[in-house]
Amino acid sequence: MNLFEEIASFSKRSKQDTAIFRLLLLYNNNESDKLCYDLILELTKKIDEQVVIYSKEKSEQLYNLIDNDFVTLKELYEEYKREVYPLFPVKGIMLLSVLPKSDVDKIYSFLSDYLKDNDSFVIDKLLFQIYKTLMYFPSAEYRSSVKEFLSQSIITEERLESVMGSIKQHKKDLKSEGLENSYIELLAMYFDYLCKEFKHV
Repeated sequence: MNLFEEIASFSKRSKQDTAIFRLLLLYNNNESDKLCYDLILELTKKIDEQVVIYSKEKSEQLYNLIDNDFVTLKELYEEYKREVYPLFPVKGIMLLSVLPKSDVDKIYSFLSDYLKDNDSFVIDKLLFQIYKTLMYFPSAEYRSSVKEFLSQSIITEERLESVMGSIKQHKKDLKSEGLENSYIELLAMYFDYLCKEFKHV
């Protein structure tokens, strides 16, 4: 794979990572991590511009500059993951990693507003969102079974994980804009819950 194919491939893969990095900054006020993220954006833009120039005028000096910047960019991605990911619950990072970039962006938009209302009733809000999302499922039996499962005892992380897995499984064949929007909000609130529980440990 030549340098430009590698850059194109990396750029395609890294868009989701960049979206995750931005979302994590909502919870992480560390100035050096913010600086690293800004540098990633700046260097990505610089490389894109250099590649366009190189396609018109094949300069060895420019090629070497692109190559060096690309090596630096890959190192910055790894550094960000190494420094920032351990500050978050593994389940939360995994949740974001399996979503398409567009969903991570929607979660970011939702959480940007949601986190401004900084009260302590995280679990109550999450449960309300679960019930709200369930209303989009046509099966009354399924809705009742989830509600009954949640009302049986104290809500634990394992019970919530089980419910989230069940909702994900049951929504696969359902196509509804209302359900999709409600589900994105549910994922966002679940991620928020995981982060806040992780910080209590």
